[in-house]
Amino acid sequence: MSMDCDDVAALCMGQALMDSGSADILAVVHDTGVEEGIGAVSVINHFYGRDDIPLGAFKGDFGSLFKGSYVHDLVTSFPSPIKTSTQVLTAVDVYRSDFKHKQTLSSLSLFHTHTHKHIITVLARQPEGSVTIASIGFMSNIAALLMSPPDRHSNLTGRDLVQNKVKLVAAMGGKYPSSYTAPLPEWNFGGGGILATCDGLETRCAPASANYSVEHMPRSVKMVFLGYNEGKKILSGGKMTTCLGEDNPCRRAFIDRQGPHHPRYSWDPATVLYAILGAEKTFLEEQGVGGYNVIDKRTGNNRWVMGDGGSNQSYLELNGEGAAIRVGNMIDDLSAKGGGRMIAAAAE
Repeated sequence: MSMDCDDVAALCMGQALMDSGSADILAVVHDTGVEEGIGAVSVINHFYGRDDIPLGAFKGDFGSLFKGSYVHDLVTSFPSPIKTSTQVLTAVDVYRSDFKHKQTLSSLSLFHTHTHKHIITVLARQPEGSVTIASIGFMSNIAALLMSPPDRHSNLTGRDLVQNKVKLVAAMGGKYPSSYTAPLPEWNFGGGGILATCDGLETRCAPASANYSVEHMPRSVKMVFLGYNEGKKILSGGKMTTCLGEDNPCRRAFIDRQGPHHPRYSWDPATVLYAILGAEKTFLEEQGVGGYNVIDKRTGNNRWVMGDGGSNQSYLELNGEGAAIRVGNMIDDLSAKGGGRMIAAAAE
C-alpha cells in the first residue's frame, strides 16, 4: 500500500472471502520502502480481528518516496499492533520462516502487496502445490524469494520452495498483448520514475524484478496476469465510502484517495478475486494460453509471445458484455462486508 487505494479494496475483499471460508490468508508482505505501508496493512487486519496473520516488508530505499495520502492517516488514526516496517521481518523471512509461534511476532492466498525471509517458513509449512500468491504490486519480493538460498528454516532454495508449494501466481502487471504501442510501460513492471535498484538485480528494481520473477518461475507454477487495460474497465470502491461506518479503515482510505462516492479502477481487487475464486466465477477468461510474457528488464515494457503450449502462462480478459460491471459489483459487495458496522444497519 503506497500511492493507490485499490490494493486496500483487494485486502478488505480478501478478508471478507476469508470470513466466508473461500480463502485462507497465510501472510501479507509489502514490496516497497514505504515504512508505514505495512502499518496500513496491520490496521486493516486488526479491524477484521486478524492480528495473527504474519506480516513482512521490503527493507530498502526502493519506492520509499511514493506514499499515498491515506497511508499515514490510517496508521495514525486507527489502532493496530504494527505501525512501520521496523517492527516486522523482511518479506523473504516471512516466506521462509516458521510461524508455529506466530502470535508472539510483533508483527489463500498469500498476498504480495506494494514486502522476503518471513515468507519461506510460511511456504515451508504448507502442503505441496497448495499456495496461491496474489502479486498486486512490484515483484521485488517474489524475485528475492526466487533468489534466496537454503537457510535454517528450509534446506531448499527459494525457487525449489516455490516449485514444491505454489500452484498459482496471479499477478497484476503489464499490458496485453503488448505495452510497446502505449506511451509508457505498466506501473508494476516499469516503476515509473523509481530509479532504485534491489539486491541481486543489475537494473532498476521494478522492471528487473518483474523480468527475473517471470523468467525464473518454475514451469510447474501457473502464472496468470491481469493487465492495465482490463483493470481500468472495472470500477469499484465508491460503495464503501457511503455504506460503511466511520470506524472502517477501508472506507477512510478511499475517501482520502478518491473522495466520497468516487470509485477507483480495480486492477488489484480483480486480480485477487481471480486468485481466490478462479476465472469462471469472476467473469474473466484466460487468453494467450501456452504463450509467455517477455518483459524488458530495463524499461518494464512487455509483450505476449504465442508459444507451443508449454509455458503455463496466460493473461486475463473480461468475459462478455457487462462483465466489467459485474466484476465491479462483486468487489463492492465483498469489500463492504464484515469487520464493522454498515451505515444502513446502524440506522435501522
